Amino acid sequence: MKLLATFLLLAAAVSACSDPAYRCKNPQGTKSADYSKTVEICSEVADGAKMCYCYGAAEDYCYLENAEKVKKFIDYCKREDPWYAAAC
Repeated sequence: MKLLATFLLLAAAVSACSDPAYRCKNPQGTKSADYSKTVEICSEVADGAKMCYCYGAAEDYCYLENAEKVKKFIDYCKREDPWYAAAC
């Protein structure tokens, strides 16, 4: 019973991603660098943008509430090679 309560608490603490959610990635970098870059861009886009957990990729992504913010996130991410934006 305690195990069930623990799972329920963990499930409530983690916000699952819904569309659209993106992560900035570098094929030559580390997951921690990808996370840092994603958080940085997510806070730049701000105003409704927040981090969420993408269960399919098992990584944190940035949830963006509209197409304008998605475009802004992708543009920020792709400013430097070889960074690219990946959808959840």
